[in-house]
Amino acid sequence: MSTSDIREAFETRIAAFAAAQNPPLPVAWENVSYTPSPATGWLQVALLPGATVNPALGVKFDRLVGFFQVNVYAIQDGGPAAAEAIADAILALFPRGSLAQNGAIINIDTTGSRAQGMNDENGFYFIPVRIRYREDVIG
Repeated sequence: MSTSDIREAFETRIAAFAAAQNPPLPVAWENVSYTPSPATGWLQVALLPGATVNPALGVKFDRLVGFFQVNVYAIQDGGPAAAEAIADAILALFPRGSLAQNGAIINIDTTGSRAQGMNDENGFYFIPVRIRYREDVIG
């Protein structure tokens, strides 16, 4: 049971996805300095853990829940199509099912979602994409 395993499961897949784009998409990782270029789209990721749930009495059973969020940034005034296509591809990258990382099984029980795109104060258009996760730890 480890938040770092959950983070690694998601970030490993995002890193491969971003590198495979043409051109590759830069990624702003948590707690790593990043200055976006006004001429390039990019991704920003965050692990958003929720409160640990204890669904059973008498047995050590912890359920780690939360969201993995990817903000898809595109150049403002370029229309929404490019950001929407990347957001949809990220949703497809994390379908319902499970991810395995370092012996941990991270479950994705519901299809991810994306919010409406919006402009930020730095001249970018962005679409937030959220993937809900849980990891059940027994014992």
